[in-house]
Amino acid sequence: MMCNWWKFFCGLSAVAIIAMASSTASAGDLGIVRNGDVELESRFAPHGTPGVDHPNGYPDSWHHSANAAWSGVVGGPMSVSPTHSLYLPDTNSSVDGDEEHRSFATPLPAVGNSSRVLDLSWKWKWDKVAGDLFSATVRISKSPVVSLDLAGPITDHVFLTDGSALSGGGTGDFEMFMASIPLAPDDRSFDMIFVTGDEVGDRLELGTMWVDDISGTVPEPATMGLLGLAGLGLMMVSRRRRG
Repeated sequence: MMCNWWKFFCGLSAVAIIAMASSTASAGDLGIVRNGDVELESRFAPHGTPGVDHPNGYPDSWHHSANAAWSGVVGGPMSVSPTHSLYLPDTNSSVDGDEEHRSFATPLPAVGNSSRVLDLSWKWKWDKVAGDLFSATVRISKSPVVSLDLAGPITDHVFLTDGSALSGGGTGDFEMFMASIPLAPDDRSFDMIFVTGDEVGDRLELGTMWVDDISGTVPEPATMGLLGLAGLGLMMVSRRRRG
């Protein structure tokens, strides 16, 4: 009997994992973040063409400040995906001198559901003054998408780099970052902002930040419930074995 329980819940877990993978894969280019791998160019040519405005060109589906662009390959690996990453070089020490990339406003699926979660991940690296902080801000809005810019009311979720001068524990390597943001039933849209500042007080930070492999997904609530049920079953089986 115990063997049958174990087989049942192992099978249930496998189904849940496959269902989650399928729903994520069908959500689009690395989920619901447009141009998530920072390699596409389709909307604003020749705006994004290398050699026009900037030697490396600009990524589509992202607003950018004056010096923010695609990364190049000079000076070592500056991307995880094949060619480019978001590139933010900051040499301006004024309060308003930070550089940023901001994604276009993006609709959130399954509005009205009370159990949604926005799962986010990206890889970033930095070379900056020790102790300074760069940041990523994910903005959630109650309004639908009506243009490329997010409309309000908006709630900010700020995620900071650590204070080391180089990412990767001093090696300057890309670091994986992951976060989950619970969504209210009436949350309808979001965007993401990567900036060479800490969003707190005077933004005087100096240095360079690169961001790549950006992903955003909203797993289907049914899949999340199935995973929870499978986990509960495995815990019950474990307790019965100990008994």
